[in-house]
Amino acid sequence: MDEVTVGKADEKRLDQVKEQAREKINELKGKAQEGYHKASERVHETWEKVEGSSLKDVEDAVGSYVKENPGKCIAIAAAAGVLVGALLRGRRD
Repeated sequence: MDEVTVGKADEKRLDQVKEQAREKINELKGKAQEGYHKASERVHETWEKVEGSSLKDVEDAVGSYVKENPGKCIAIAAAAGVLVGALLRGRRD
């Protein structure tokens, strides 16, 4: 009879863990969707600005951004390099 009691307790705990996992997955899914939508909006806004601009305007805007945010630009460039490197390395294996 102890095995039946332990089995039911284990099932109950397993159900609790499953529910917690579902809640966390839903929370993370919501955050990912929110981040996607924010990024999508920013890309759309940027595209609208760039679409009507000349190449010189875009160059000036990028130059200004890099001057104002050098650390962020270096981090983005490094992350892009790591990503490209990982993608290229994956093709060779």
